[in-house]
Amino acid sequence: MRTTIKSAFILAVLSVSLFSCNKSNDPTDDSTGVLSGTIDSYVSGSMDSVKMTNGDFTNSTGPVSPVGKFSIRLKVPTELSKVRTYLSQGIFTFASGFTISDTTALLSSELHLYACKSNRYLGYINHCNYLYYNSVDPFYTLGGIHTVFIYCNKATTINGKLILTSSQVSIYNVSLKEGWNEVAETTTTYTQTLTTKYTETTYTTDIPSDLKWYFTTEPA
Repeated sequence: MRTTIKSAFILAVLSVSLFSCNKSNDPTDDSTGVLSGTIDSYVSGSMDSVKMTNGDFTNSTGPVSPVGKFSIRLKVPTELSKVRTYLSQGIFTFASGFTISDTTALLSSELHLYACKSNRYLGYINHCNYLYYNSVDPFYTLGGIHTVFIYCNKATTINGKLILTSSQVSIYNVSLKEGWNEVAETTTTYTQTLTTKYTETTYTTDIPSDLKWYFTTEPA
């Protein structure tokens, strides 16, 4: 996991109650917070369950069918942080003009979908585009998109630049709804010299329609 950028987070709307993934291949039940999907190019029997987790605690689990379909019901998290604290982590810098419409909003840590078999971790189920899935270095692939899931206790918008380091900048154009949200992360700028790297990563709640659920051992 890319600590600095991932800690800053990524988003995309899903439901007012719990959540709705704007997927191209499977509908999500917005009213009950059920996340459903079909794993692309699934190999039957390769996994038996999926787990939504942040790595430290598990929010929910569900079975995987013989054809790669899954469905899990997300719970309301018990640990939430104020949005400004969550974004800055106490070390990152908000650029001039950065705005948060409701600074009292509380956010959960970002969650990822893990693949398991017989309670053994296998890798990630990423909701991403093929460019991200097929890259040997997805975090630094221009145009590579993947998403994470985050809970917000009230509606709020986040817009502007967050400076992580001299070589990493996050750009937010996010409208969070109360409940679970899906957020998309895209590497929009990447330059490299012999001694330096520079990246700009955009976070948005506008989820592209061409994303699929891919199994990968790459970081989420």
